[in-house]
Amino acid sequence: MDYEIELKIYQLNSFNNKELTENKEFEKYESSTRTFLRMMWFLDYIFYFMSMFHDEPKAKASKIARYAYSKALAHNHDTLIQMAAKVAFSFVPNRHEFSVKLFSDPNYDPLKALQQVAFLLDLLSPFRNALWTFYDSKQLNKANLP
Repeated sequence: MDYEIELKIYQLNSFNNKELTENKEFEKYESSTRTFLRMMWFLDYIFYFMSMFHDEPKAKASKIARYAYSKALAHNHDTLIQMAAKVAFSFVPNRHEFSVKLFSDPNYDPLKALQQVAFLLDLLSPFRNALWTFYDSKQLNKANLP
């Protein structure tokens, strides 16, 4: 990322390259800094999803998915994408079916699953916070990574 920032190519997304750089070497370049930001948004989605999955064991999977989307992704999407996402949430399977698939275990044990999710959240939280701290320190966000 520092390399891309130093070369002033961190904003390139293959659609805006001609207006942001005259260097032919980067004509079709896709910034990894920009791509990684989008992966961090997905990581946030997973984090919010798993947090609510853990904290509200009776919540429907569709409610959890809707909540995670609203917290992590909706603000990055235009209205049309948000509307499509809302429709998609109606197709999320019930919590038990979802959990059996998520944990790849036909003998799914809800208590064991909650313990596994708690473990995952403990691992994910410091990693997620460190990534966002780094991006914030570099002032990298949606506004400057189109």
